Amino acid sequence: MNNKLIYKILPWLVLFLFATNAGTVISLIKHMKAKTETAPGNIEAGDKMPDIQRTKYFTMELGLDPDQQDLVWDMNQQFNRQANRISRELSLLRRDMVSELGKAEPDELYLSSLSASIGDRHAELKDATIKFYMGIKNICTPEQNEKLLGIFQGLLGEDEQGRAWRGRGQGPGSMQRGRWENPPGRFNSGE
Repeated sequence: MNNKLIYKILPWLVLFLFATNAGTVISLIKHMKAKTETAPGNIEAGDKMPDIQRTKYFTMELGLDPDQQDLVWDMNQQFNRQANRISRELSLLRRDMVSELGKAEPDELYLSSLSASIGDRHAELKDATIKFYMGIKNICTPEQNEKLLGIFQGLLGEDEQGRAWRGRGQGPGSMQRGRWENPPGRFNSGE
C-alpha cells in the first residue's frame, strides 16, 4: 500500500520540482537580459551605460552616418575616461566624509573642505558633460541637433521648457508633497 502511494505521488513531485526549476532558470535569464538591455541612463555617470551602448543609442536616435559614428565613439571614449575618474574621486571623497562624520568629534573644517571638493568634482563632471554634448552637436546636422537636445533634456531630467521633471512622488520627499507648491506670502501677489 505504501509503495502504491509513493508511485502516485512521485510523478507529481518530480513534475513540481521540474516546473519550479524551470521557472527559476527562466526568471534568472530574464533578469540577466533586463540588466544588459538597460535604458540610456544618466549621461553624466560614465559607467551607467557601456561605451558601445551609448554610441549605438546616439547612432539609432540621431541617424548618424559612419563618419559621425566614429567621431561620437572617440568623444565617448574620452568622456568615459574623464567621467570614470571623477566618479572614483567622488566615491573616495564621500567615503572620507562619512568616515569623518562617524568620529566622536568630527572636524567641521575638514568636512567643509570635503564638501567643497565634492562640489568641485560635480562641476568638473558637468563641464565634461557639456563638452561631450557640444562635441556631438558640432558634428550633427540641424535636424540631428534638435533630436540631440531632446535626448539630453530627457537624460538630464528636463522638459522642453527647461523645467526639472517632478518625481513620481515615491521618494523621501513624498511626505512633503504640496508643502512648497504655494507658500503663503513668498511668491503670491497680495499675500
